[in-house]
Amino acid sequence: MGDATSEPICQPRRLWLRTRVLIAASCLLDTALLGLFALSGALPAWVALAYAGAGLAWCTVFYALAASGIGERFADRNLTLATLVSAVVLPLACIVLAPAATPCFVCVLFVALASLRLPLREAFVVWVGAAVALVIPRDGALAPRTA
Repeated sequence: MGDATSEPICQPRRLWLRTRVLIAASCLLDTALLGLFALSGALPAWVALAYAGAGLAWCTVFYALAASGIGERFADRNLTLATLVSAVVLPLACIVLAPAATPCFVCVLFVALASLRLPLREAFVVWVGAAVALVIPRDGALAPRTA
C-alpha cells in the first residue's frame, strides 16, 4: 500500500509512460536483432551499437521533453508528430549507413508508422516523406547496368 501523501497516477499519464516503455522495448528488440545479424557476420557490429546509442538518446530526449512539460505548450501535448518524425528518421539514417540491413529497417519503419495515431493529414505527410526517402537513388542504385 502507498502512503497517504502519494498521488495516484492519472490515466493519461499512465498511458504516456506505458508508451515510452514500449518504445524503449522496441528499440531494445531491434538492437538485439541487429546484434544477431552482427554475430552471424551479415552486418558490422557498429550498426547494432550505433542503433542502440541512437535509440537510447532518442528515448531519453523525448522522456525529458515530455517530463519537462514542454508538450503542454502545443496542441499535440504528447509530441506525437515529433516522436513519429524522429522514429522515421532513425531507420532511414540507418538504411543510408548500413544498406545491408534495409529489410530490417523497412520493417521498423512500418511499425513506427503504424503505431502512432495522427490526424489523417499529418500521417499522410509522414508516410509520403518516408516513401520518398526510401526510393531516393543512392550510389546509382537506379542507374542502368552495363555489361
